[in-house]
Amino acid sequence: MIGFFVGASGGGEGTMYLFLIPAYWFIWAQGAKRCHDRGNSGWYQLIPFYGLWILFGDGDEFENEYGPDPKGRNINR
Repeated sequence: MIGFFVGASGGGEGTMYLFLIPAYWFIWAQGAKRCHDRGNSGWYQLIPFYGLWILFGDGDEFENEYGPDPKGRNINR
């Protein structure tokens, strides 16, 4: 999508790569948040096919070392 907009505006290939840096940063940051929700380090997203595990798996129900459950399921503990 970024390549489409850069190409339509007449920007060069270097401009496209400049816009990809924040896009990749956002994707990795969201992946690290999801890994933390499952109680793992953010580096786990580098494991092949681990993305499927964090996509379809449920997070920890109660507080883990990275913080409380974002769904709020730790109220009655």
